[in-house]
Amino acid sequence: MDGLRVDILDVGKFIEANSLQNSIVSNPHYMVRGYPTPDGVLSYEIFGSTVDERKMRMGIIDLHGYYMKPLAAKKLASYDRKLNEILYSTAKYRLEKDALIKDDIMGRTGPSYLYEIWGKYKAKEKQSIATKEVEKYFQQSRDILFTRYYPIIPAYFRDTNTQTGSKMSMADLNSIYARIITMAENLHAFSDMFELMRPQTESRLQSAIVEIYDKLMIEKVKGSPSKFGMIRSYWQSKSVTYTARLVITAPNLLTDSVDDTQVKFGYALVPLSYVCSTYLPFIIHELKNYFDSVFIRHGKVPAYDIDTKSIKYIDIEESYDEDDIVNMVTKFLNSPSSRFDKVPIPGTQNSDNPMYMTLVGRSLKDATTFNRAATYTDILY
Repeated sequence: MDGLRVDILDVGKFIEANSLQNSIVSNPHYMVRGYPTPDGVLSYEIFGSTVDERKMRMGIIDLHGYYMKPLAAKKLASYDRKLNEILYSTAKYRLEKDALIKDDIMGRTGPSYLYEIWGKYKAKEKQSIATKEVEKYFQQSRDILFTRYYPIIPAYFRDTNTQTGSKMSMADLNSIYARIITMAENLHAFSDMFELMRPQTESRLQSAIVEIYDKLMIEKVKGSPSKFGMIRSYWQSKSVTYTARLVITAPNLLTDSVDDTQVKFGYALVPLSYVCSTYLPFIIHELKNYFDSVFIRHGKVPAYDIDTKSIKYIDIEESYDEDDIVNMVTKFLNSPSSRFDKVPIPGTQNSDNPMYMTLVGRSLKDATTFNRAATYTDILY
C-alpha cells in the first residue's frame, strides 16, 4: 500500500473482526427504572460496565432486511434519479428488461425493491470526470453497497449529553438508534399486516441510517463548518516536525489578461518562512555550503560598510557554523520583524564597525544597478 485508503465498510468482516455476533441490540427501550435494558443501546451486557469497556465495545442492529449504506445513499441522487426515488419511496417503478418504467399502479418502491433489482437496471452512462467516479462507485456489487446489519458506536460516547445548542446531542443519537430498532423489529414481526405501509417504513428507516451518518461524520468528525470538526481539532492539537499549516487563498483576478495575474495557472505561491520550516534540514545544509563558499573559499570578501555606504574587500578566516545558522533561521521564522535585518560578516558582528554581506543587482524596471547590505530575506530567497 502506497498511501491511506478510505473505502466503504464491509460490515460482515467488521462484525467478525470485532466478535459482534452476540452483540445484537434489539430493544428500543434503553432505560427501565434508571437502569439500561440488557438488550438496549446502553446495555451493560453488550457494551460493558467499566469506562474502558464502554469506550471500546460496539454493538449491531439486525435490520431484518437489506438497506443501502449511508454514504452510498447520499451519493445515489447524483448517480440516478429513479433509483433515488425508489430508495426513499417517492415514486413507483417496474423493471422491463434493463429499464425502469414509472408506474403508480403496478410499480413497486422502497429499499427492498431497490436491493432486488440492483444490477438489473442499466443507468445512463456518465460523461464528466466527476460523474464517471460516481458511476464507478455504484458499479460495485450490491453486497458491498447494501447491508443487513448496522453498527452502533460504543456507549461511552452516548452516555451523557456533552453538547448543547445546534451541535449534536448524544440523547438524540440514542433516540435515532431506538427508532431504527423499532421500525426494523416491527417490519420483521408484522410483515403481512403492514405490507401497504412497508415501503414507506423502510424508507424512513433508511433515512434514519443516513441521519446518524450526518450527525457522526458530517457534524462531529468533519465538522459543520469544518473548522469545528474532530479532524481539524485533532490536527490542530498536534505539533509535527518540519510541517506547516497554511490557509488557502485566491489571488486577485480583477485583471485584463491572464499574464497580469499574481499567480500563473498551474502554480501556487508559498511564503518563504513556510518553505524554510518545512525543509529546515535542507535549508541549514545549503546555507552552510553557501556561507563557506562566500567567506573562506575565495580570498577577499566584499563587505558593505554601512557608515560609508560603500563596499570594501576584507580577509575572512571564519564562517558560520551550524548552530549559528539554526539560530538565524529560527529567528527568521519566529520573529517577522527581524526578517529584513542585515546579515553581518562572521567575526565583525560584535565590533564597533560591523560589516555586512553585500547584495549587488540590477533593477528590471529601469535597468539601474544597486548595491546594499544583504538581509536575511535576501539570503534565504
